[in-house]
Amino acid sequence: MDYPDYKAKITSHWLQLGIGPREAAAKLQAACGDIELDEETIRKLEARWLQKHDALSIVYGILAGPWNRLAGFDCEDVVSPADHTFIVTYLGATTANKFVAENAVQSFEPNGDLRLSLTHEGKPYAFTFEDGGSWLNLSGLLVGLNRALEELHIPERFIELYAGDGPGVVAFVLPNEFLSAARELGIQLELRFGPAGSSGQR
Repeated sequence: MDYPDYKAKITSHWLQLGIGPREAAAKLQAACGDIELDEETIRKLEARWLQKHDALSIVYGILAGPWNRLAGFDCEDVVSPADHTFIVTYLGATTANKFVAENAVQSFEPNGDLRLSLTHEGKPYAFTFEDGGSWLNLSGLLVGLNRALEELHIPERFIELYAGDGPGVVAFVLPNEFLSAARELGIQLELRFGPAGSSGQR
């Protein structure tokens, strides 16, 4: 599905079901630490919704607001291979210091894959993924980081939201709760088959 079609579809879904920013925030709350969104933020989002019905922008506003659960960045670098270390910093900022990646270093494996090494609270973690040239292999990076979260017994996971051919958009959320809310709200997730593009959503 083209990105403009997706934006229109999710907005139509909300209008048909009578979903607005307040209802969307309530559905996403459990996935984001079960902390209520403050009333001032909700009112600002409601004013934005009344001005222009754009459901996806409201989702981004909810996740990126006081909860600070969203990161966005370009997926094409100016160098090859793309530097994945700075993305780890962006993602770490969404975790409220639950996951603080330090000393991130990217290197090549003998077979040409990339290896990312980092430490969290002094404990080393490393994983490999396919080199995508100047394109970030965001799916490979998230698989490795989510394995580290699992080892650390941190319940949240990094989940990429569908953004067409645009930037990478990643939420740090409780996965089961977020997937349930995403189904209700019509939020689609990214499925990347290979480092440089996408071939579908779920």
